[in-house]
Amino acid sequence: MAASGTAVLTAFLIQFGITGFMFLLFSYLRTTPWLRRFFQPKRFDKSIKVKPKRLPPGLFSWWWFIYTCKEEDVIDVAGLDSAAYLRCLSVGWEIFFYLTLWTLIVILPVNLSGDAVQVLLDRQDYLNSRPSPPPFPPPQPPSPNP
Repeated sequence: MAASGTAVLTAFLIQFGITGFMFLLFSYLRTTPWLRRFFQPKRFDKSIKVKPKRLPPGLFSWWWFIYTCKEEDVIDVAGLDSAAYLRCLSVGWEIFFYLTLWTLIVILPVNLSGDAVQVLLDRQDYLNSRPSPPPFPPPQPPSPNP
């Protein structure tokens, strides 16, 4: 069964609200003094020679710092695996961004202008509303041979 527009919008708004709340919670907890050792453990480890740069103390100031961080700094502090992972994430974000633009500008208007989507939904509703076929009769036991 296809989801209605209000159900999709409600689910989107709920997920957006949860994500926003978690982002704000992380941004707040990161600045609390008693959780610095949890969010920045390499800054407090005495055995590490190359320590990461100190993040700015503001609520959202870490965002710009991470966005402008150089790949060489990531390799020095976290290793080549982390740099490769971050590179994969950035390529994924870029691909997702352009595919989203393509979908919103080209594909969505084409789907909304015609009635092909409605025809498919109507056919799916028809197929889902048909009664199921009756079950096969149970197999007959073999007859004994005299």
